[in-house]
Amino acid sequence: WCVDDVAVGEHELTANSQSLGVAAAKLTVAKAGEVTAPTLVFAGRGTLRGRVLDGERAPRAGVTVWAFDAAGRIVGGNHVSDAAGEFTVAGASGELTVVALPLGPLPGRDELLARGVKVTVKAGKTAKVVVAAP
Repeated sequence: WCVDDVAVGEHELTANSQSLGVAAAKLTVAKAGEVTAPTLVFAGRGTLRGRVLDGERAPRAGVTVWAFDAAGRIVGGNHVSDAAGEFTVAGASGELTVVALPLGPLPGRDELLARGVKVTVKAGKTAKVVVAAP
């Protein structure tokens, strides 16, 4: 890829990859028209482990869970809680909003996001979250 007409000075370049995570590099353009080829190293992904609990804090099995990224896209598809109410989202990173889906018709994405629990997953790390069963 190529970025044209970058102003002289200090810049930070950030790239996001659905599969590789986030990469960032500092870039200095010393003079107009200078060609610079920064190296971007993607940080990789982490893991999200969660648990679905009902109103009495008991685990709920068989609940479908979605994790949305900051752009509102679903990360990793459907995740279903096991007998202990636990689920895993492998290959996650960044700020996610996690939602346990209700049975029956689904509300719109904005309503689901409003119901969700926010959690940040860092590259190479495991984040934990507890979500309420609908």
